[in-house]
Amino acid sequence: MKMVCSYLLCTLMINLVNPTVPTFVEFSNWSFSSSELYQLPLDPVRENYVRKVKNCIFSEVVPSPLLSGVELVIVSRDALENNLNLNFTEIIRNDDFRDFVSGRRLIDATPLAHR
Repeated sequence: MKMVCSYLLCTLMINLVNPTVPTFVEFSNWSFSSSELYQLPLDPVRENYVRKVKNCIFSEVVPSPLLSGVELVIVSRDALENNLNLNFTEIIRNDDFRDFVSGRRLIDATPLAHR
């Protein structure tokens, strides 16, 4: 217990003396890098319809956008800021992210659907 407390105290002191301020990318400048995903098995069929897909992880498809009543109900601040490098406050105030995750807006990356 003593070692854990000492470690936490040291970590707290380091963060107070030398805080790290995350630098976020604006969503309008954000891009999804899918190069690592293309190393995984992709579905060769590009049409978007319900079917059993075997021996692959992702399908390359254009999403069918949600057309009405779209709202951002819940989002993980931790995932946005620590995994996607996006500012939580900007995302919840901006409709671009909502439109992207609802399929209304495409960005530079190829759309992928997890199977």
